[in-house]
Amino acid sequence: MNDNSGLGRFAGWIGLAGALLVGVAEFLIQFNAAGGYEQAGYEYFQQISSERLTLGYYLAVLSAPLYIVGYWFLERLLAPAGRGLAAAFFLIGAYAFAIGAVWLGERAFLAFTVQAISEGAASPELLQRMAAHNEPLVNILRVAMVAVSALWVVLILRGRTALPRWMAVVNPVTILGSIFALYWAAPAVGVYILPVAMNVTHVVFFGLALMTCKKTASHGA
Repeated sequence: MNDNSGLGRFAGWIGLAGALLVGVAEFLIQFNAAGGYEQAGYEYFQQISSERLTLGYYLAVLSAPLYIVGYWFLERLLAPAGRGLAAAFFLIGAYAFAIGAVWLGERAFLAFTVQAISEGAASPELLQRMAAHNEPLVNILRVAMVAVSALWVVLILRGRTALPRWMAVVNPVTILGSIFALYWAAPAVGVYILPVAMNVTHVVFFGLALMTCKKTASHGA
């Protein structure tokens, strides 16, 4: 394998742990059994307790940097196919999740504001201003995922990494697309996954990379 060192593997497991922990955090902050995530107004935040929001906020902020370690692991796997493109893959991914950590942390503040409005302690204008500063951040994250997915596909298909070419299909864009499709096709299931879509995506992304590395290494690659 191109990079099957103990350090590289450990970084991969750290990234996977980060995706799991941030997933738990985002679930605490955003999950509502009634759904409604696509609706304007953030009404789904009204049923989420302050204890859940507080725990989710701190867990998200403290765990999100682990994503950067996971992307470093993936960069090391991709480097033999092109060091410059692999470095770009890492830098874009790391930057994206630095922005993503800010976005997710601010979701808790949005939720507290929604609840304050329902109690007459805050104005809807405040929520609008906060949302206007929060929502653009997730769009930066989405654009970055398109970029890292494109780089991932190009580098994997070159065939110089230890990852099989079918792993080109396992990229953030295709996994995210599948999650959104599930939400619309089977909302009773999708309602549990959509609030943590980016984290589920990276549990699959990091997890399959680790599994493939192990399998490749066992065959002496």
